[in-house]
Order: sequence, then structure tokens, then C-alpha cells
Amino acid sequence: MTNFSTESTKESINTTIDSATENSALICSWIKAQFSYMVFSARRSQGISQAELSRLTGIDRTTIVKLEKLQRDPSLDVMIILIKVLKLDFNILDLINSFPYDLSGGKKDDS
Repeated sequence: MTNFSTESTKESINTTIDSATENSALICSWIKAQFSYMVFSARRSQGISQAELSRLTGIDRTTIVKLEKLQRDPSLDVMIILIKVLKLDFNILDLINSFPYDLSGGKKDDS
């Protein structure tokens, strides 16, 4: 029977957990940045001011400003409202798959 209480096994598990946590944080930051860019681009291309978007959504204008400038993370409710109002084509799996880095280390090879 394998002894899972050895120090090397504990270290390996902790390293794996730390790596997964770090990768998750990177992907979350990537998704938030992509979403913010999508909101900015859609709003501008539809000719909607931040004040008008605020009126249409009920989201405070300063929240929209900070979201677009990557100074504030959107809550799930805010994301859903903006996706609906701006008719965004937001597919989280596509964003995850387009993450530009190989999570095992380094930039993805585009070949």
C-alpha cells in the first residue's frame, strides 16, 4: 500500500494546487479583460455613451467607466445585464480556449 503522507507527496500536491490556483487566476484575469474590451467595443460601435448605457442597464455610470478601464471586476449580474443589452456574443469556453498561453508554461505556438 502506498503511503500518501510522505513529505514529497505533500509537496507535490501543494505544488499542483498552487499551480492550478495561479492558472485559474490568470484565466480569470484574461476573461475579465476580454469582457471589458467587448463591452467597450460594442458600446462604441453601437453609438451608445456610457451615460446612455447606464440608463439602459441601471448600472451606475462610474461602474461602467471602471469596468472599461479594467479598474473594476464585473459581477456576474452586471455581466449578464451587459451581455443582454449590448447583445454580446460572449462564450466563456471560446475565451478560455483562446487564452494565449500554454498553462504548462510559455506562450502558445500558433503553428
